[in-house]
Amino acid sequence: MSFLKKVKSGASDLGKRAQTTVEINRFKAQIAMKQKEIDSKYTEIGKMVYTANENNIYHNAKADVQSLCAEIHQLNEEIDNIQKKIRHAKTETTED
Repeated sequence: MSFLKKVKSGASDLGKRAQTTVEINRFKAQIAMKQKEIDSKYTEIGKMVYTANENNIYHNAKADVQSLCAEIHQLNEEIDNIQKKIRHAKTETTED
């Protein structure tokens, strides 16, 4: 392989790696946003339980807590899917 071809190939590889890094960082930002949503929902659940305890009305809070738990479950699944995308992107980069 000529020197010029090696330089072009190296530049192409660097471009691909840079693009993958940007994509992975975008995925990580998505995960961080979803984790903040989860933390917010945990706080909301805590407030609901506390209020229910103070007012002795647990039965009123149960449906709301279950709904928030379902939303947290969904967000965790979304995070898992994004983590799979990150692993896939990393694998593609190392295979090239």
